[in-house]
Amino acid sequence: RYPQLTFRYRDGDRIAMVAGRRLQVRHVVEMVEGCDGDSGAAAAEYRLPVATVDACLAYYAEHKAEMDAWIARELDASEDAFQAWVAERGLAEPA
Repeated sequence: RYPQLTFRYRDGDRIAMVAGRRLQVRHVVEMVEGCDGDSGAAAAEYRLPVATVDACLAYYAEHKAEMDAWIARELDASEDAFQAWVAERGLAEPA
């Protein structure tokens, strides 16, 4: 259904990727959001065809709950790793 996309599996999660690139669909979606919804501008930033960006957006819309849950887990894990790094070094958390 989405020939522009492929999937990688890690820790039981399915991660949607742009085929032939090491680029997650979530990053393309975030770039579109950062470009005020302009998929053409996001495509230019990543040097992708607009059709590929549109496929990322369509996939995200169709699997929003699954992707948002995975993103939340990734962000939590990242924050936990950062806090452990800070604690190991006895550093104060940045303001």
